[in-house]
Amino acid sequence: MFKNVIKGALIGVANVIPGISGGTLALILGIYEKLTESIGEFFNVTHKKKLEYIIFLSQIMIGAGVGILIFAKLVEYLFKNHYEGTSFFFLGIIIASLPAIMQHKDRIHPKKNEVILFLIGAFIPLGLFLYQSFIKISTVNEMVGTISGIYIIKLFFCGIIAGGTMVIPGISGSLILMILGEYYNVLGFINNFKIFPMGMFAVGAALGIFIFAKVMDKFLKRYKDETLYFILGIVTLSLLEMWPGVTLNIVNIVFDTVVFCIGVLLVSRVRNIKLER
Repeated sequence: MFKNVIKGALIGVANVIPGISGGTLALILGIYEKLTESIGEFFNVTHKKKLEYIIFLSQIMIGAGVGILIFAKLVEYLFKNHYEGTSFFFLGIIIASLPAIMQHKDRIHPKKNEVILFLIGAFIPLGLFLYQSFIKISTVNEMVGTISGIYIIKLFFCGIIAGGTMVIPGISGSLILMILGEYYNVLGFINNFKIFPMGMFAVGAALGIFIFAKVMDKFLKRYKDETLYFILGIVTLSLLEMWPGVTLNIVNIVFDTVVFCIGVLLVSRVRNIKLER
């Protein structure tokens, strides 16, 4: 039980960080397929299996909630005050996670259609990166002053979109919130315990997770290798979203290299944690 809570906490932390995908971390931790199956197949299994799914999902959700609440302020501080070093740390995590995705495929060499799906997947974060380059993303770290009914509806639909992207490895729900102009508002709701707007966003996110988990579960069961190559394309090009640039002095270069290596080593350690059955 405790291991699953820890894994859930790590996924929760990942979902707070722009450019980092909770789905990617679930893959690294070895729980992605069980996670999508538990959500996607919940209403199609026996009562005994439902109970197993409920216990597993409860452990992950408790961990994710704790991870978000505890680390939201820390992540906010690190990205504000140590953006370059923090970005290189998470770049190390993402790059080291790429082999973990392909461990699950059935064939060694890709087919032509799998290469095409890889390229299609790669176009998604590339498109987001280009879109992000041409628009101004809000970086104001202040919550909206008035919580209107229209704003609550917007927050609900933002939750659906962000929740759905959390299920797809390589697409950062936090980055999507940045593009939608709600990242710092949602972070502010969490850090200041604004229950109602935070609750409406959470309900939307839960709905998005449920819908997309069912879709991903079906694809992984019917078209496993094709889906994994599509995911790999998304994750690989998502590195563009995290690239912070480099400050050309020896101290920064050494520091960035060290934190990058720590991120790589952390993934190798995390992957050794066996899923508690």
